[in-house]
Amino acid sequence: MAGITGYPSRMKYFLCFALGCLTLTSARAFTLKVGDIFVANYGSNNIIKVDPKTGAEQDWGAVIQPTDVAPSSDGFIYITSLNNTVSKLSICNGLITTLASGGFLDQPYGITLGPSGDLFVTSFANSLVVQVDHLTGAQTLIASGGSLSGPVGIAFNAVGNLVVANFNTSSLLEINLTNLTNGPQSVIISGNGLNYPEHLVIDASGSIFVGTDAYNNPENIIQQVIPGSTTVTNIAAGAYLRSPRGIAIEGGGKLISAQYDNKRIVRVNPADGTQSAITVVGGLLNRPYGVAVYNSPTIPPNDCNPLLDISQNGLNFVLSWQTNSTGFTLQTTIDLSSSISWSTVTNAVKVAGQNYTVTVNADSGTSFFRLAK
Repeated sequence: MAGITGYPSRMKYFLCFALGCLTLTSARAFTLKVGDIFVANYGSNNIIKVDPKTGAEQDWGAVIQPTDVAPSSDGFIYITSLNNTVSKLSICNGLITTLASGGFLDQPYGITLGPSGDLFVTSFANSLVVQVDHLTGAQTLIASGGSLSGPVGIAFNAVGNLVVANFNTSSLLEINLTNLTNGPQSVIISGNGLNYPEHLVIDASGSIFVGTDAYNNPENIIQQVIPGSTTVTNIAAGAYLRSPRGIAIEGGGKLISAQYDNKRIVRVNPADGTQSAITVVGGLLNRPYGVAVYNSPTIPPNDCNPLLDISQNGLNFVLSWQTNSTGFTLQTTIDLSSSISWSTVTNAVKVAGQNYTVTVNADSGTSFFRLAK
């Protein structure tokens, strides 16, 4: 019996396999669901997707020295890298391209999405905040000087202003974006227990949660700052936390924390500080830095080639592809000679979660399948 193999694409959308096999090798397919966690895996120079329930890890592609990630509903994950670039990773096919490099960017550490889809980036070495057009990569200087000093974390608050974490001065700034050129800065808090903040996230109530690093905070803490207050609260410490630099928030309000030193992703309840490990040590994670949760209710449309995935179910095989790849027909042939004749598969197409699925019998001999449009 022949094994299932991916077949090189001759046409626009193509995958084939021989049925009746015991060993399965399916095409690498990117799947995405609300709540998935993306990690800038600094130590291994790649982007990792983590399933929030099972902790399963998937390599989504190589990026040199990634420091932060921002998944968008436009079909891309935007990435900052310490080599002075902003890249974008296509959710549907994994293609990674450079969007912006050089210019104002000098060790970009943090990235967040603006209301219009444009990107706002902290540039650590020259203490700037830079806007990057998500379509063209054009850079606009948003803030410089003033109280900016080694900015890392960045996020929008409820009134549409940027909140930035200054690593060098242990402070948080609010930058008013009414004027997109060097908007007014105001210090939210400086010192007072805030100790070398890294990435940050803001919840629905406006509370700011800050990740830290173990080199300056040996107790390994996540801190909270409530707007209008000068009090810094350590909401979680120790246990699974080891240099909890990256931080994000799930739809249910719990925090997702990336442990730079012990290579874990940890869930933290901000109400009582309880922790649970999502991933185990020894997987793909290596010096995870920035982290983000895909919270958009709309899975981005795929305007590129979908991929078929193959799984075995008893004596049948199940072919599946994402429901955000619309208008495709599953076709089959038994021969890949020069006179290929394809026919439409008439088996029922069902929806399972975010995938279309078609079940075929494994006893039908050697067959080849493709998606066509």
